[in-house]
Amino acid sequence: MAIEFNTNLVHARLAEITAAIDAGAGAGIFIAYDGVRPAKGGPGTNTLVSTTFSDPSFPAPSGEAITANAITPGTVTMAGTWTWWRVTDSDSNFVMDGDVVDLTTNETVLSIGDNFEITSFVLNGGNT
Repeated sequence: MAIEFNTNLVHARLAEITAAIDAGAGAGIFIAYDGVRPAKGGPGTNTLVSTTFSDPSFPAPSGEAITANAITPGTVTMAGTWTWWRVTDSDSNFVMDGDVVDLTTNETVLSIGDNFEITSFVLNGGNT
């Protein structure tokens, strides 16, 4: 049987995640890495590309999931296959890590100078 949360709790959780990404003086940051993902918030491997969220990063919750506002495309600075990602606030404070399969992007094998674009970033409110 699946666990289901009250909609107000789901909205509060999504709003807290958005607030954490939007903390700091500017927009939140998305970083794509290669290699093995470390323990939660641990030291990153090689940074392949870094991009920025819109500010605010996500709209106010209205359903069980939220989809990121536009994320600025980035230019790849190190070649490699990206396997995991990290989101921080604008002051580089850890917010969350994830695997490449959690997002929709234009490619996973990256070459220096490639345009890197996240085409869909959706956060589920926590109902399983």
